[in-house]
Amino acid sequence: MASAPKPLEPPTAAPPGALTDGEYWRQWGAALPSRLGADSTLERYVGRLLADGRGRTSLEVGAFPGSHLLWLALDHGYRPTALDTRPEVLALPRLFAERGVEVTAIQADFLEWSPPEPFDLVCSFGVVEHFEDFSGVIRRHWDWVKPGGYLLLTIPAWSPVQAGLRRLIYTRSRWREVCTAHNLSAMNLRRLRSAVAACPGCRLMLARYTREMTFWVRTDQSGVRPWSRPLFLPIRALEFVLGRLHLSHPWFSPEVLALARKDDLD
Repeated sequence: MASAPKPLEPPTAAPPGALTDGEYWRQWGAALPSRLGADSTLERYVGRLLADGRGRTSLEVGAFPGSHLLWLALDHGYRPTALDTRPEVLALPRLFAERGVEVTAIQADFLEWSPPEPFDLVCSFGVVEHFEDFSGVIRRHWDWVKPGGYLLLTIPAWSPVQAGLRRLIYTRSRWREVCTAHNLSAMNLRRLRSAVAACPGCRLMLARYTREMTFWVRTDQSGVRPWSRPLFLPIRALEFVLGRLHLSHPWFSPEVLALARKDDLD
């Protein structure tokens, strides 16, 4: 039986063109979960648009902790591959196996690794905004999609309410860290839509704001000003109301999504 690959430490310095390094992800990334759950939040947006994944392959770029990839496997039948620079990605085969799913886990740099063959679905969730060449990174995703396959991307939206609340709630140092780690000019629906639509053979199926008024900051996170904690009560109330209304909007929604199908150019 082949031994598991030896984990590698993420690069200490940011790769050329990337806005984050290994230390950033050690601070912000999720810890290794004891049990993995499937995150099906995007199902109501894209579920009816995705082809039956049985017998088809999927790749998630920046996959750890793998909850979206597990959703695509369990609910749509895709055979998953997880790509990430973090060594924790190599624990995903065990966590997926506990849910009855076999996954291929690869620890590698997205900018240096190339797949042996393209995939029926390539996706990433909150990855492409961490690069200076936003459109080029999306195009690299696209190049790994088979003709007839899909590209699914989400990125955080730098909407006025989301940005304003973070500016108010974060300490000055955390605010600077967040701003320098993201390509802020790209974090909106217009830029995502145009970058995806420019890919050759693209049939844009969906591009929209999502997740209503979800606010991902928690009071127990480092970098949150202690005096700002009472503000979270009205924020959570607004989350609840807009969530019940299923209302997303460019002014306050935290995420934008694009789903595209690659036409066969032959």
